[in-house]
Amino acid sequence: MRGGTIARFRVAGIGSREIDQSEQQLLFKLGEYICKRNWLLSSGNALGSDEWFGRGVNSVNPRNLVLYLPWATYNEELLHPDNWVTSEVKPEWLEEAKKHHGRWEALKQGGQKMMGRNIGIGSRANVCLAVLNHSKLGYGGTGNCFRYCQSRGIPVLDISKQGEQNFEQICEFLNNEYENSRNRARV
Repeated sequence: MRGGTIARFRVAGIGSREIDQSEQQLLFKLGEYICKRNWLLSSGNALGSDEWFGRGVNSVNPRNLVLYLPWATYNEELLHPDNWVTSEVKPEWLEEAKKHHGRWEALKQGGQKMMGRNIGIGSRANVCLAVLNHSKLGYGGTGNCFRYCQSRGIPVLDISKQGEQNFEQICEFLNNEYENSRNRARV
């Protein structure tokens, strides 16, 4: 609780850059759903999954999209003027990213910033939806954020290849986690 009010429910929307058209449609629809519930979506503005989650939110209310960028000009063509944007990569995010990455020492500074911003995405999330690329779980940013959220006890759902038929199940998961977070905030 901050200032006597319950903080807004926040969904981390992360995932692979390589997604097919059905996944694009699912993520767009989930972004819309999250926004219509007046929740926030945190993401990283990468092409692919982040982009399609963001497009869905932006189609309803761009102020409900919180973007963590590794640097200020990262995919700036995808930004809406009303999005909440930060390009600050905090030192504590970099430390957490290092703990959850399979080959931290092999990353250049830009790659480390990418991983750090992924920790930022998850750092204030109540729940995480991830389109995992299972071949990159050790080294990609999505896997890094996914493991970070798991380590913090943030509920995570791998929605890879879920398809349109599971939209309602994903929404049910989100609604249940929303109710759980409200109940925890009341205690």
